[in-house]
Amino acid sequence: MANLGIVGGCVALTLALATPLIPFFFFFVLRWGFGPRWNFKILMLGFSLAALLLGFLGARGARFPLILGGVVIGGVAALIPVGV
Repeated sequence: MANLGIVGGCVALTLALATPLIPFFFFFVLRWGFGPRWNFKILMLGFSLAALLLGFLGARGARFPLILGGVVIGGVAALIPVGV
């Protein structure tokens, strides 16, 4: 169960960090404009919350980095203006 928390938390942190880059991938690589009109800020907050919660399930050695990463990315997501 601890390994599932570690892997899930790391995947959630990776997705939370990559979420703001999705529109640029659609624009530059696929030439589709700026991609689907998702609310990327809510996605980023959701992934950071998942990393935070899975950090509590992780092993003792990985618990603090996952929880801290979830809190920091959630704070960064809260600082991003809605119009960007």
